[in-house]
Order: sequence, then C-alpha cells, then structure tokens
Amino acid sequence: MFRNMIRETPFVSDAANEYFSNIRGDAWSSDASFLSTLRALLAPRMKENDELYLSFSQTNYSEDQLSGLTPSRALSACVGSWIDNRNMIHVHDFRNVSTASNDAWMKMVEGHFTEKYEGWHRVEKTTAFFRKIFYVLCYINPERRSAVLFVNMLDARRLHYLQCGIFAYLPWYFDPQAGVTEQEMLLIASLKSKTSGDYEAILASMAEAYDFRTARTRRLLRGFETRYEQQQCDRVKRDIQDILRRLETLDNQMADCLKRKRDNENLLMGLEAKIAEGNEDSEIMDYFLRNKQLILENVSGSTLQFIVKTTLDYFDEDLAKRVIENARSMLYSNHGTPYRGQITSDDMKLLMKKVFVDQTMKIHFCAAYQLQIEGNVSPLSGYRYGPECRNCLPNPHIHSYNCLGSYSRVINECLKNHDYIGALEQCIASGKSLNFGDSVVMDAFVSNIYGLSGDKDAHYIESPDGKMLTVKEAVAWIKAEQEAEEAARAAQDEEKKTEEAAENGENY
Repeated sequence: MFRNMIRETPFVSDAANEYFSNIRGDAWSSDASFLSTLRALLAPRMKENDELYLSFSQTNYSEDQLSGLTPSRALSACVGSWIDNRNMIHVHDFRNVSTASNDAWMKMVEGHFTEKYEGWHRVEKTTAFFRKIFYVLCYINPERRSAVLFVNMLDARRLHYLQCGIFAYLPWYFDPQAGVTEQEMLLIASLKSKTSGDYEAILASMAEAYDFRTARTRRLLRGFETRYEQQQCDRVKRDIQDILRRLETLDNQMADCLKRKRDNENLLMGLEAKIAEGNEDSEIMDYFLRNKQLILENVSGSTLQFIVKTTLDYFDEDLAKRVIENARSMLYSNHGTPYRGQITSDDMKLLMKKVFVDQTMKIHFCAAYQLQIEGNVSPLSGYRYGPECRNCLPNPHIHSYNCLGSYSRVINECLKNHDYIGALEQCIASGKSLNFGDSVVMDAFVSNIYGLSGDKDAHYIESPDGKMLTVKEAVAWIKAEQEAEEAARAAQDEEKKTEEAAENGENY
C-alpha cells in the first residue's frame, strides 16, 4: 500500500476525461487513483449506455452524539441524498479523532443499514478481506447498479488498498466465468505495493490501448479553419460597409474605392461558398492526426497550443565533435569549475560521443508552442508537460530561454502565406535542434545531463536496441558494451596465439 498521492495518470488527463465521459467522478484529497483504476478495469466491460460516477463524503461524529439518536436518524445523519443515485460507487469516511467513535458508527451502519434502505445487501467477504488492515463495510444494490463503502479513517494508503476490492463492489461488470486478464490482476496487485511505480507503469501500459489523442484532436480541430474563415468573412463585411460610407464624401477616391469593393465582394463570395460546403475536416486536423510528433494541447479561437515530442536530430556535427574532444569545454566544467553531478566528466564524454559523433543513441526532446493562424508563433518556456512527455528532456532553447532563433522568421513567413503545415513542420524542426554555439543554452542542457536540474530519473535516452534509459543507465549500457567488445577482442587474440603455437609445433 503506497502512501504517495497519485495526482496525474493517463486515465485522468483532459483527453481521457473526454474519452471516458461515462466513467466520471471526484478525486480524494487530490488523489485520482480510484477513478483511474475504475476506468482501466471497467471501460472494456461497459456497454454503450452504461455509466458510473465515483464520489466521496465524510463525517466526524462522536460516540456521544450517536448515543442520543435512533438508528434511523443516525443513518440519515451520515447517508446523504446520494443513496438514491443510480450507477454510482460512493465512499463514506468516518474520521473522528477517536477510533472508538468511528467503530461505534460503523457498528451502527452494519446493524441497521439494510433495514432502512431497501434493495441493498452487504458484501460480507469485503469486511473479512480488509479486517486485518482496517474496518470496511460494503453494500451493493444490483437493481441500481450501485455500491457504497463505509471506511474507518481513510488515508492515502487505505484508499489505494481499498481499490483491490473493485471486483466485489461492482459484480455486474465482472463475469466469474470470463474472468479477468493478467494485466488487470497485475494492476490490482500493484495497489498493495509499497511504492507506486508498478501501479503507474501498468496504468500507462493499459492506456496504450486507447487513442485519446485522435479523439481529442478531432474534437478540438473540427471546423477550426472554417472558424477562421468566418472571422475573415465578418471583417470583410465590415470593410465593405466602411467603403460604402466613404464613397458618399470621397468622390476623388471613387475609382479606388470601387475597386476595393469589387475585390472584397469577390473574396466574400469565395469565403461564403467555402463555408457553405460545410466541410468540418481540415488540412491541419489531418496533419495532427498523422504526425505522431505532435500533441495537441488546446485550441482557443484561431490559436493552437501544442507540444512537439521528438528526438534531438539537428546540430552542427563538426562543432559538436570539437566541443566533445576539448577537455576544457563547457561539457566538462562551468567557467573552470568541474561539474560534480550524477556522472563524471569521462562518463559525459562517452555519452556525448554516442549521441553526437557515433549517433547510435538518441535524446528524446519535447517543446511547447503557441501558434496563431493569423500570423504569430510563440515558444512556451517553463511549460508543465503531462505524463506523455515523462521520458523527454525539455528542449533548453524553448523551455529555459523561450528562444526560436531563426525559426521564428521562417514560421511567420509560412503563416503569412497561409502555409500552416509548413509552419508546424518548422516548429518540429525547432524542437529537434540544439545549438552547440549557444553557451547559455548549452549550460542548461549540460546541467540536465549531470542531473543538477530537471528530472534526473527521466528515461529520455534511447539505446540502439530501442530501450529508454536514464543518463546513468545510458552510461552503464555504454560501458557494458565496451567491456563486451574488449572481451571479444581478447578471446580472438588468445585464439590467434593458440593457432600460432600449434603451427610452430608442427614445424618443429
């Protein structure tokens, strides 16, 4: 039972909330694990019209307060209107500072709940299962397809352990003959672990079965370009009215004004004709759907906010080699002071050679941008990336210094020419780039590699065999590869000596 709070998972992102609109609910004290587990287990089993809502409540009544109430009034004091809901799972927490008070209220519920509320019955094996850890009561109503859990002093560890009983709480979704998958059993088992690593990893693996990205991209970009054209249409209409008013007093400019009027009327006709076609799909939508390097974050009016998730591919190879071979370069010391980080300078040299000289290892980058279709692009420094970028290093040009360099001019030129795909491609190119000649940016990059800033446990280095590694793991991989090569050479040398000795013996 891990104690850390699970605030973010692939199953509770904005895209996931839209995708699982039939499985909704609240977090408990900012922990979203219960809703995540429900979505992971129930989504494959729910029919088209099925739905479920998760909710929490709590009371802190004392044992003395209970003694003055009838069982019916006591139940009404802790059971709210939620009891009448359908398709729900509700967790009520008794959390008086006195354990004896909480136990007394739990005993009252155990003795009288089914008397007051028809259609509900207790799942006794749930209480028996949790008895050694904490006091839990579970009641289900198959007709309402609902479940209620009463718990004594809920905390983060108990919340996670409580999810192990989901199969029993919602039996109408789990056919004993069909059983559950191995991955689902591993998810349940991970809730009993002392750390959350296995739980988060299994959730991430299960989330790969869902295409949150496509559903969200289609919703956000549907009609996007038409909305921009409608804005143009409105502006053109206003311009025509202004022209007509000016014609009344500006006779000397009549010819010019009439020409502008005709041009704008032709443009208006074209825009209205295109709007009348009613085509909701767009070139930009298709590009986002096809290009896995792009993650659409938000759309507001004619402004896109997105992430480029890619690999570090664009750099000056000759300059990189000179910097790597220079023992006094910024890769190994900060203004003359050697770095003291998670790896040594020698290890840094090994790693940089693999990435920038041999190019057999890849560094995964991410970068965030905001693009206005009218003609402006902005890098988003300090962006808070979601779980999908957990194994990426934020591009230091963008993340630390909000710098697009020469890409800004090219992107804005593309937007001016309505070449939106070209603008997106230039953003991707920006996200792939690292300038060894920019010492300020390189300081931020090197600091991340040494683990002096950023997430040193992130697996953003890809080995030749496709594994995602941390910096320390990457260095260990390189050394293991070198040792294997040296052992192979030694074996070849020994074999050659043996052959030469045998040959000399025959001559003798």
